[in-house]
Formats: sequence, structure tokens, C-alpha cells
Amino acid sequence: MSTYTYTQSSTFTVTHAKHLASKIAADLNACSRLHGQPAISSVKSYNEELIELLRNGYLSRYEFGFKCDDKRVLSWSYDITPAGNIETDDRAGKMSAYVDLSGTTFFNYVWYSGKYHGMNSDQQATFKGTHPINRTPGDPPADGVGYWTGTEKNYSAGGTEVSRRSFRSY
Repeated sequence: MSTYTYTQSSTFTVTHAKHLASKIAADLNACSRLHGQPAISSVKSYNEELIELLRNGYLSRYEFGFKCDDKRVLSWSYDITPAGNIETDDRAGKMSAYVDLSGTTFFNYVWYSGKYHGMNSDQQATFKGTHPINRTPGDPPADGVGYWTGTEKNYSAGGTEVSRRSFRSY
């Protein structure tokens, strides 16, 4: 009886980053169509930022949605992790459409990875100059009266997985 082993490696490229960013950008576009925010003109800028964050390994979590009094009403959260053996690549979409968002404001928040935090402040500033979004420090909203879903979608490319879940009000 013979035993065989093999090694498989994968390199994360800008093409992989563009693919994964396009999934989140498609969700941003759907949110804009369904709920009026973000502005369609902003989606392109968010996409450019996502490509750079993903390409450089600087993103650990990404979230956008609607809040009222600093509490989530409706949001979508994306966790970025090494995919391991997972090769699921769902279609973007299936966003919650029938939610009362009166009195809410749109938010978009980024959690940077350990790799990003390992850079000094000059390196971080240089990186932030490579894309059109100018983020200011702040805290994400707290959970409102509602619940987080389990994983709704999985996107993967080049050994990286993006898992989407959402927060919905009761």
C-alpha cells in the first residue's frame, strides 16, 4: 500500500482582492437601491478602498448599515479570514428590503488587521493616501433591539474568505 501527499499553495493577488471587494460593493449597491444610502457615487470609492485593504491584508472586518441613537437598526458585517479548504463563492445580494429606516443614518466602519496595526503611523498615513476614503477614528454602533443572523453568504478567492452576516431589528 502506498501513501501519497501533495502540497497546494495559493498567492493572494490584486485580482482576488478585486473579486472579493466586488461582492461587498454589489451589496453596497443593493443597499443604495433598496434604502437610498450610500450614495451610488460613494460605492466606487468604497470599492477602491476595499481592494487596497484586501490586497494588502489590512482588513479584518467591514460593516455598513443604518443606526439610530448610535444603535444598529440594520447592518451587514463581513469577517475576513484565511479560507483554508473553504472554496464557497456565493452570489452577492439578498439584502433585507422591508425595514423601517425612518430616523436612521447610514454608517460604514472598518476594523483593521494586526498587519495594519503593526505599521507605524507614517506607514499607515501613506497607505490611507492610496485610496479615496478618508476615515476618522470612532466606535461602531452598539446593537439595537434586534438580532444577528448566522452566516448568510460566503465569498472566497485566493485563500481568503469573506463571511457575511446581518443585524436586523425586531
